Amino acid sequence: MANTNILLVGEAEVKANSTIETNVAPKILNLIISDIQKNDLKRLIGKANYEGLLSAILDNRNNGTALTDRDKDFIEDYIKPYLIAATVVQFIILNTYKLTNKGVLKMTDDQASGVESGDLEYLKGYYIIKELAAKKSLLQFVNEENENTCSTEEDDSDLGGLYLVDNRRYGSGRNRYL
Repeated sequence: MANTNILLVGEAEVKANSTIETNVAPKILNLIISDIQKNDLKRLIGKANYEGLLSAILDNRNNGTALTDRDKDFIEDYIKPYLIAATVVQFIILNTYKLTNKGVLKMTDDQASGVESGDLEYLKGYYIIKELAAKKSLLQFVNEENENTCSTEEDDSDLGGLYLVDNRRYGSGRNRYL
């Protein structure tokens, strides 16, 4: 599954469902979507869920096997809204600043005026709120689904650097690392 490059939302769909203009080059959007999907979404929904969806999509593409209603709903109602919102947040910065052989440049158009950094941060904050709402909905779906199933696989997910300690070993009952 590591070599598979399937985007769960396309750049045209991001443009159609956000304030990103249709004249934006697909390259930057596809890179952003791919990065968010492989790094953030995979971690949020879990490796098994993520790879299961990609396998189902590949099976659908290669063999015509229909996606389950659960997979369709999961993608349409939870994954796509999250990916679209997260793409807009990343796009705000990545489209404004470009990495070139001359260094980091702020791009402007001859007919457009640049925004102040405060305005840019306000706009980014607006879309971060939208992303967080979509993320919360996505996580709620995954968590509710996990409560209704009993996994037989061992969970090898990363705890993000948290170190959990048995509270009975410390007199205060508090974890000294957190």
